[in-house]
Amino acid sequence: MDQNISILELEDAYQNNRRDAQNIIKSARAFSDNYIDDLYNRHKGLFTNREDAEHLVYGTSYDESRFSLEPVSKMKSDILKKEKGTLNKILK
Repeated sequence: MDQNISILELEDAYQNNRRDAQNIIKSARAFSDNYIDDLYNRHKGLFTNREDAEHLVYGTSYDESRFSLEPVSKMKSDILKKEKGTLNKILK
């Protein structure tokens, strides 16, 4: 019984991370760097810096110092970097 609970908890965690990854990929495709710049410039009073606007849109940050503050933020950042890199290659 305990083993089944443990397996189910791992499955739930995997599904949550999978959803996070899918959402990051969708956001990376939907919101360009120009969009982030525009959001930041139009609402500077809401954000400390551009990275805060980026964090709002993508739900994660490239800033490694923030990784320990948010669950799975390293994974999210890696997915975002890869997706943005792929999109930049396609658009060039």
